[in-house]
Amino acid sequence: MRKQIKDYFTSLHNELHINEVSVTRELDSLFNEKEDIYNINMLSFQEFENELKSSKPDIKEKELTSPDIYSLNLKLKNNILDKHLNYLTNKIQKLNYYDYEEKTFRSLSQNLVISNHKKTVTFKPDQKNDRSVSVTEQSYDSGIHCLRLRIDKINQKSQWIFLGVTNKLNSVVPTRLSATYNNCTGISSCAQSLDYSYPETGNLKRDWVDGDIFSLILNCDEGTLKILKERTGEFELRTNVEKNTTTHFIVDLYHPNNAVTILN
Repeated sequence: MRKQIKDYFTSLHNELHINEVSVTRELDSLFNEKEDIYNINMLSFQEFENELKSSKPDIKEKELTSPDIYSLNLKLKNNILDKHLNYLTNKIQKLNYYDYEEKTFRSLSQNLVISNHKKTVTFKPDQKNDRSVSVTEQSYDSGIHCLRLRIDKINQKSQWIFLGVTNKLNSVVPTRLSATYNNCTGISSCAQSLDYSYPETGNLKRDWVDGDIFSLILNCDEGTLKILKERTGEFELRTNVEKNTTTHFIVDLYHPNNAVTILN
């Protein structure tokens, strides 16, 4: 029970970190945009003030800086602030939408063995290198879902592990070359990927090691997949997930003895 609670709060912490970076960037962009609008408005007020001064020399300073003008400026700033706070609040509230149901593997390849109550997938040691896919038995078409994975073993001579999602399970054939895959979204530890839409390793360095933990956060409603490498804090955002379609988490192993375990 204590471990479950710790893993749960670790998962929440990871999502909070990703949201913090994402929201900060978006708020910076929105603030810069609104600041430009505000500056333009203030420039207009100054031009209006100058025009009044030049056309009516006897006008009083207090009439030029009346409470009405300041009230308008204050209202503009408050509206911008309220909008940003509402946006941030909605983002934070979504942290509670995580599912915390049991997740388990099933194999699509004879090269793999499922163990540890269907939590661990291992490439059999007596097999040759080959693309070997496993997926979660559970699928999702709405809401936010998090899968934490630990890399138990990764071949360091020729790294190859792919982590991601797919919504076309029947089209994912393990014997295909990576170049022919077009039904997966995710990230690879090596120079090839099942996800043709993005660079293979993205923002994550190619230094995957035994014991690395990754959080995969699937947002079915927004069509995004966030991948966090917990050891380094690096994360990658994929936006090519089809919204609200039946989607499975997927793991692809290539070398004998490579193994991955579900933590949540």
